[in-house]
Amino acid sequence: MSLLSGLFGIIVGRAVTASVLIGIGLAIGYGIFTAWIEEDTRIGIIDIPFTVISDDSAAFIVEMIDLAREDHSIKGVVIKLNSPGGGVAASEKLFFEVERLRREKPVIISVSDLAASGGYMMSLGANEIFARPGSSIGSVGALTNVFPDPPPDESLVGTGPAKLTGGAQRTFIAQLELIKEAFIENVFSQRGDVLKISRDELAEARVYTGMEGLRLGLIDRLGTDSDAIDRVAELAGISDFELVNVNVEALRLRVKQFERVFGSPPDGNDQVRLQVNTLARAFSGGGAQVGVRPGVPPGFPIEVEIPQFFYLYVAPTQ
Repeated sequence: MSLLSGLFGIIVGRAVTASVLIGIGLAIGYGIFTAWIEEDTRIGIIDIPFTVISDDSAAFIVEMIDLAREDHSIKGVVIKLNSPGGGVAASEKLFFEVERLRREKPVIISVSDLAASGGYMMSLGANEIFARPGSSIGSVGALTNVFPDPPPDESLVGTGPAKLTGGAQRTFIAQLELIKEAFIENVFSQRGDVLKISRDELAEARVYTGMEGLRLGLIDRLGTDSDAIDRVAELAGISDFELVNVNVEALRLRVKQFERVFGSPPDGNDQVRLQVNTLARAFSGGGAQVGVRPGVPPGFPIEVEIPQFFYLYVAPTQ
């Protein structure tokens, strides 16, 4: 009898121990699961104020896009956009970066006042484009400056007939036509299944209101930033999430990089002010000189220019 009692005690003891261990394991697992849920349910907000897309402004926008793409806690991104466009290469770069982000997580562009020319080019990379009824959308086209022949100068010798000019004026005009066609092709490639506008009409480079843009298939929905956030959460398959300001996170990273290279300044506010001023110049297109580029030897006999092609909406002036 005592032997049976001993065996029974061992069995019960082990059962209790197992139950305790299972309970502890479930508690730990629930805690980890809850922490994982809390960590992995964020929507990133990238706020691009009125911005001419230059090499400088595009570089910081790409930093923000990269941060949102690499942060696995961010499940979807809303890009608040207000831009007349800018340089062709910089605008195309932003399209490719947004499209790359779209391949990994849903992206919604939310247009406030303006997404024209290069701004609209960038928008084409997103899953969907939201705008207000009175927003300005479109201006699908390009422009360039026309270069005169350089004055004769015996101190400057080129090896080919176009070495000193890059080509005749008609060459740049032909290149401009190719750039325009590439823009139109990209619109149809990204939105051809919903477009209700002909290539010829799109090539007129008109600006449309948000209401017209929706009717023509240039955008997907009319709505606010909040509507865009709800939609990107729906695409991401999440309902309980937090918002993260990607602009602030990107600025924080820049400050850390600054400290790593130069050390912490005595007054941290001065450091932040420096970074903010740098970003303000970038967002305003500041520092992007038209025509002249650094690195030209002192005393060089002519002003150095490069072909300037723009996806840029220039509003009419009175």
